Amino acid sequence: MKLKFIAFILIACSFTSCIDLTEYFTINEDGSGVYEQKMDMTRALTGLSEMMEAAGGGQGSSNKKKEKVDTVIYYASIVDTVSTLSAEQKTAFKKAYAKIHLDEANNEIVMNILFPFASPKEFNIIQTAMADNKAYGSLSDIMLGALGSKNKQLAGGDGENTEDKPSTPTRDYVYTLTGTSLSRKVIEKKETDQKSEEELPEQMKELMKMNIKTVIKLPRAIKQSTGSNLTLSDNKKEVTFFKNVDLNTKFTGTDFDFSLAY
Repeated sequence: MKLKFIAFILIACSFTSCIDLTEYFTINEDGSGVYEQKMDMTRALTGLSEMMEAAGGGQGSSNKKKEKVDTVIYYASIVDTVSTLSAEQKTAFKKAYAKIHLDEANNEIVMNILFPFASPKEFNIIQTAMADNKAYGSLSDIMLGALGSKNKQLAGGDGENTEDKPSTPTRDYVYTLTGTSLSRKVIEKKETDQKSEEELPEQMKELMKMNIKTVIKLPRAIKQSTGSNLTLSDNKKEVTFFKNVDLNTKFTGTDFDFSLAY
């Protein structure tokens, strides 16, 4: 029951888009490394809790048992069940694992997903798949499968064919790694819908804001860099990107594209 509850919370939080996303790159001299996504959905869970409390008139929620769970999910146990991944993609994802922390009493929910890679080629296979909804599948499908749920009704599907079912959106950008460079490029633009944004209550507008931070540790000093919102360390081996995003506006290459040569 706890695992199904975590899956439900993950889906609900992902649809609000109120996620603080931090990406960590550790790239070694031989081209191997680890790519990590830290998705802090605490603001989303807090907002959802407040809306549910308001909808219930403040009654009943205080009597509900608060869940507290820390768990690890290894992708090796689920990738073979994801029919939309190729054999090459499944091999690349088998080393990945997710650490999930949920403390409902304190409105905390954080998920760290780590993707070890042996080479730039393997890294690029992972990154390309993550940006492809058909290849990677929705976050809800992946997490429900990882949490051991065979019933995907929470994700809007029947567990048989999810290709045409509602799913959480994939990223709007993709990374490319070579032996001497790392770059990020926007692959999808979001249309601005000012009218619909104005119609949203203030609480929902807050849930549409997202902090994106990227921290990159390189084996050598950067020789050349292009892009906005980048901060280089004194030794030029570490780069930090930060941007606060309103998801009612467009993701643009001007804000997100960068290239690092080292």
